[in-house]
Amino acid sequence: MTQRTTPTQTFDDTAAVYADLTKGGRLNLYGVADSGRDAWLATVAFDSFALKRVSLFDSDDPELLDAGPYLVEINDHQDYLTTWLTEIGKSAGILLTSTADFTTVHQQLVANFHGCDDLDRTFFFRFYDPRVLRDFLPTCNTDELDDFFGPIHSLVVENERGDSYLRYQAKPLAEGVNHG
Repeated sequence: MTQRTTPTQTFDDTAAVYADLTKGGRLNLYGVADSGRDAWLATVAFDSFALKRVSLFDSDDPELLDAGPYLVEINDHQDYLTTWLTEIGKSAGILLTSTADFTTVHQQLVANFHGCDDLDRTFFFRFYDPRVLRDFLPTCNTDELDDFFGPIHSLVVENERGDSYLRYQAKPLAEGVNHG
């Protein structure tokens, strides 16, 4: 069962949000920006902040890349986190934390993004839409959560009102664990 918590601080103190999400810098901070809902959030990560970003689509098709989700490595780039927080309430993406490196997190997210139904038809699962993730996670059993989270420590989404965030964790962070 996921643990769902709602921190008390608001989004106006980026340093406090960063410290809370990363457990004081012990975890890497990533974002998954939904270009289909807010292309600017994914574009500004690269164009203005020179952050590492990569599409979850395994394609060079410009239409897919323009509308698809991008993993962005945020870590201690608090200026970009401030930018991200200004988009709260638009269902433009999710934040996540992990001790894993960028490549490992990307692999997990690609696996989550590409789904298959009971008839072996493939589809794209929009887990990076906060509205979808808030509904999906409570329906998962322990094994499904373990598979979905993989190396991810927490998934962070805006709440329904867009004035705070919800954090979902599959397991508590072990003492003494730090990001690489």
